[in-house]
Amino acid sequence: MKKNICFALFLLVFCISSCYNDDIEDINNRLDAIENTQIASINEQITSIENSIQLLTNVDNELNSYIDNLEKNIEEGIEEGNERVDSIIAVIDELKIVDKAIEDRITTLQSYVDGELSANKAWAEATFATLDQFNALAKEITTLKSYVDNTYNSLSNSITDLETSMQSWVNEKLTGYYTIAEIDAKLAVMKKENTDVDNEIKEDVNALQRDLTTAKSELTTGYQNAIAEAINSNNVLSMQK
Repeated sequence: MKKNICFALFLLVFCISSCYNDDIEDINNRLDAIENTQIASINEQITSIENSIQLLTNVDNELNSYIDNLEKNIEEGIEEGNERVDSIIAVIDELKIVDKAIEDRITTLQSYVDGELSANKAWAEATFATLDQFNALAKEITTLKSYVDNTYNSLSNSITDLETSMQSWVNEKLTGYYTIAEIDAKLAVMKKENTDVDNEIKEDVNALQRDLTTAKSELTTGYQNAIAEAINSNNVLSMQK
């Protein structure tokens, strides 16, 4: 049984590692493409984030419904002596943690829009702050996706609508942050769900996480430079008109 688990995890790590390289290459391509590209103004960022807040509220409502359904499954499972009850309970516990994080994120985003973003007149500074908010939400949503059964269409559709909305916050080329958050969430779940596997495989996962940390740092620096250049170019062109 342990060998089967190790082999399955090995295949998963190999798959993620292969996809990871392709994803990073795609991120770099999108980073190159952002030069001379329109960066959303502060007002546009406010409008986009407010729209996402509403969609995030929809996700939260659907998630609560999803948790309720799982809890009903537990009640039915206990009555039928279902062996999957313990695993469902574990998933519910994780989802409630994510649900609390999402509820907190709604409050944080609204406060960010009403306060810091609305008051900030420095375009580049505001944009970098918006990216920080984007990255935090991306991590929470991709973690949620790791636990959600795709057959629960209403929640899956709400998540998809939110992801699409988020891309308009600053510029769709910046969704490389989302790619990294997705990989990070998958690796975290892998480590949590496979505590009894081979140490060598664990080290493979840890190595991917270290590479991911490096990529995050490089991506952030690259985006900051590209955004500053794009905003500066826009300001120069505005003054020339």
